[in-house]
Amino acid sequence: MEYAYDDQVHTHNVSVTDSFGYISTARYNLKYGKVVNTTDINNQPLDYTYDKFGRVATIVGPYQTGSGLETIRFAYHPEAEITAIKLSEKTPTKSITNEARQRAITSFENLQSILWPSKSIVFDTSDFLKERDRGP
Repeated sequence: MEYAYDDQVHTHNVSVTDSFGYISTARYNLKYGKVVNTTDINNQPLDYTYDKFGRVATIVGPYQTGSGLETIRFAYHPEAEITAIKLSEKTPTKSITNEARQRAITSFENLQSILWPSKSIVFDTSDFLKERDRGP
């Protein structure tokens, strides 16, 4: 594996090249030290925006790139808890509500024609985020 770091602060990994020559890249917002763009080995981009506090505001996935649509938009409660997540209409999801009116939403990523769970989110009865599972 070969790693390259940014040329300004020499802290952030901007590319990884494996033994097969596959390359993934990243660009960073140095103000927050957070990634603003990644490109995987299939040249598929993910773009991130942040609010004035450095929290993720939007994520635009490969299918929405250039369309003006976001894949995910985040809204925050004043105490910095995520209170809403809006998935793109094209993002495959499954939503289940149990008898206690708790709702679980899982979004999926298409990896080589197989749908893999990528995010699972559980809301309580007042629609506030209760639990978040980042998936595999």
